[in-house]
This record gives sequence, structure tokens and C-alpha cells, in this order.
Amino acid sequence: MTGLYLAEAGLLDLSLSFVVEVAEERLREARGQAAEIIEGANRSAEQRRADLVARAEEEAHRIVEQARREIDVERQKAIDSVRGEVADLVVAATEKVVGETLDDQRHRRLIEEAIAQVGSPN
Repeated sequence: MTGLYLAEAGLLDLSLSFVVEVAEERLREARGQAAEIIEGANRSAEQRRADLVARAEEEAHRIVEQARREIDVERQKAIDSVRGEVADLVVAATEKVVGETLDDQRHRRLIEEAIAQVGSPN
């Protein structure tokens, strides 16, 4: 009977070795799958980060362009306002110097000349 027990013990030892081998193989597979999942998550996170950075850059560019347009509009308004004020001052000064009121045609010509002089780099 001891031979039978020894045979059973040997068989159990072989079975246990096989079970350990199968468990170790499954553990290696699970670790490989976990590594693939982590790598995929890292790639996904990097892509998401790149997308967010690209969107933020686009938004910043849009804001800067909008600000430039608004600055141009305000600059043009200021120039137009200054031109109008200069024209009014020229008319008032001319009327005082000449001592008479100007007709529309002469008025416009003087305004255009004054604006041209103010706008010239001389």
C-alpha cells in the first residue's frame, strides 16, 4: 500500500506542478493585458492632452485676432474723430481770420487741405 501512496503522492505532485504552471501562465497573460490596457490609456490620455492644447491654442489665436480687429475699429474711430475735430477747428480759425462764413464748397476744400496737411509726415 505504501507504493500506492507513493504513486498517489507523485501524481499529486505532478498535478500540483501543472496547476502552478497554468496559474503562472495566466498571471503572465493578465500582466500582459494589464500592460496593454495601461499603454492604451496612456496613449489615449496623451491624445486628449494634445487635443486640449490644440483647442486652447486655436481659442487663444481667435481671441487675439478678435482683439486686433477691435483695436483697428477703435483706432479708425479715433482717427475719424480727430479729423472731425481738426476740421471744426480749421473752419472756426478760418472764419475768424477771414471774418466771414464759408460756403459749403470752400468749407470742404479747406477741410480737405487741413486734413491732408495734418496727415502728411512733414
